[in-house]
Amino acid sequence: RVQPRDAKKDERIAPAVTVAVEDAAGNPVTSPGFQVTLDLARSSDERIRLRGDLSRRTEEGVAVFDDLRVDSEAGDLRLRAQADGLSDVESASFEIRDD
Repeated sequence: RVQPRDAKKDERIAPAVTVAVEDAAGNPVTSPGFQVTLDLARSSDERIRLRGDLSRRTEEGVAVFDDLRVDSEAGDLRLRAQADGLSDVESASFEIRDD
């Protein structure tokens, strides 16, 4: 739903990233309680860390991640969302600046 935006290192990514759970046909799944976990999908530097509460339960089919930060400057980052029994998805590309 809400893709990550460019941000400064160690500052909260705003607005909050949200992940909507959908079935195989792309229909919203509004059942509560899916556990959604985020991580960095691709990074050439393993020292880059995604910080914050990286695992959230859905409410009405949506998980809200409102405290995400990245600890290093980096470009072409993507988040990967995972939930048991569902296909992983990746976000749009974003970057973290040092200024």
